[in-house]
Amino acid sequence: MNRRRAMLAGSFDPPTAGHENIIRRASQLFESLHVVVAVNPDKTYRYTVEQRLEMLNIMTRGMDNVTVSSWDGLSVRYAEDNDIGVMVRGVRNEQDFAYEYDMACTNSGLYPGIETVFLPSESSLSELSSTTVRKMKDEGQDLDGLVSPEIRTLLT
Repeated sequence: MNRRRAMLAGSFDPPTAGHENIIRRASQLFESLHVVVAVNPDKTYRYTVEQRLEMLNIMTRGMDNVTVSSWDGLSVRYAEDNDIGVMVRGVRNEQDFAYEYDMACTNSGLYPGIETVFLPSESSLSELSSTTVRKMKDEGQDLDGLVSPEIRTLLT
């Protein structure tokens, strides 16, 4: 597996300033970064795959080494199929880390050639989640600083 190529998978429903921060930082660490909208048929999403891809394409404009796509299987299979050697995971707190650590152990058992790199969120974004953004949007609250102005106009 190519360790200069990395991926960041998530639901991005919607992508937030926290996602943007992790994407930007990861894109500076690796030769190429695949941002992958993971589709889980057991989950209900507010935004369609196409809407989330559009938002991520807007968010990553100008990041020349970032590719945005979607995948409806195991993320590690995407990595294997695309010669990606590193899975990037953003972590906001201890609960995120515990979940992501367990997932990394499972993935490394199934696909030993793929490494997981954890990037902690910036402290100012550690409480931010897509769920929080959706709730605040529903309540008519200001989303300044939580999502980019361009993405805010796409939120329904």
